[in-house]
Amino acid sequence: MVAAADSTNKDVALLQRNLSFKSNIWEGAVMGELNFMDLEMTGFTPYIFGGVGLFSFYPKAKNAAGEWTPLRPLRTEGQGLPQYPERPMYSLYQVSLPFGFGAKYILTDKLTLGIELGWRKTFTDYPDDVSTTYIDENTLLAYAGQQAVDLAFRGDETGHFLPPTTYPPDGTIRGNPKKKDWYVFSGLTLTYRIGSGGGYGGRRSTNFSKCFKM
Repeated sequence: MVAAADSTNKDVALLQRNLSFKSNIWEGAVMGELNFMDLEMTGFTPYIFGGVGLFSFYPKAKNAAGEWTPLRPLRTEGQGLPQYPERPMYSLYQVSLPFGFGAKYILTDKLTLGIELGWRKTFTDYPDDVSTTYIDENTLLAYAGQQAVDLAFRGDETGHFLPPTTYPPDGTIRGNPKKKDWYVFSGLTLTYRIGSGGGYGGRRSTNFSKCFKM
């Protein structure tokens, strides 16, 4: 799960934008690993890894009624609308380049404990449904409905911490398409060796993730 909210920032422009999202991320990857020491000889080794992965995401935001609403179908930045032909609908399945480092320690003949930190470079700017500029409010209303307008800009919901503002003009900056989104996995790993032969193999798990940029 990755999530972010403009309301947690100190930047006034982000506070006025007042967007938020959450998304589940599922990832499958093929990676190679380089150990710096002989694990079976020393019982410990740092390592680095890298590879290629495929991940999926599905950004949602909580509407005024408190319901989590999928953002992609709302076309909040004009994706797929004839007035904005340069903005196709983004795919929910994308390629990533995972890389990182960690360390492993042999606990028993069968079990190895590790700690790992891994970055994922992506080639999309839409895990948070924010990338380019606002589109014309009336066009968005006509094609996607009032909820799309409500969730594309939430500066009118700032409430007590900033004076409410109105929907920005078409072309006003909403995100930063020059910087693609990244995500990070970190966690503990527990490897179980099958059989009695040399070498360690097993299943890797992660238990924490966060989003670098919105």
